[in-house]
Amino acid sequence: YFPSKTHLLAFVLETTARSLADRLESVAKEGTPSERLQVAVAEYVQFIIDQPRTSLVGITEFRYLEGEERDSVLQQRDRTEHLFEQIVVDGARDGSFSVDNVSLTTRAIVTLCNSMSTWYRESGPLSAKELQSVQANLALSLVRAHVSQ
Repeated sequence: YFPSKTHLLAFVLETTARSLADRLESVAKEGTPSERLQVAVAEYVQFIIDQPRTSLVGITEFRYLEGEERDSVLQQRDRTEHLFEQIVVDGARDGSFSVDNVSLTTRAIVTLCNSMSTWYRESGPLSAKELQSVQANLALSLVRAHVSQ
């Protein structure tokens, strides 16, 4: 039982954000920064493919939350952003990425992934693997990575 629609929305968004962060943290632990970025983006794409409606709600309805409900969702979303930020920092530090602004680059990568929930359609022309590859390559472009394919 939820005392309001807002509480129900907060529960759905927090659960979704937690699930995404857990998935990303479990797969993007090892390898070079480029490999970790590709794996994290591919997993994010798969998450949206697996949960298209929930992902869309997470992007479009978050704006209706305030106070504690908003903060609890932000805490989980921050985990996802932090994971991408750490990958970008690691790549900038070891020279595999050329990044002028870590924070803005990280936000661009997360936005690239998030936005897929607004346009992804199961009936689209690309397979899951093709979408993962396209999105990962776009993310690598954002960090100006030099990766052999």
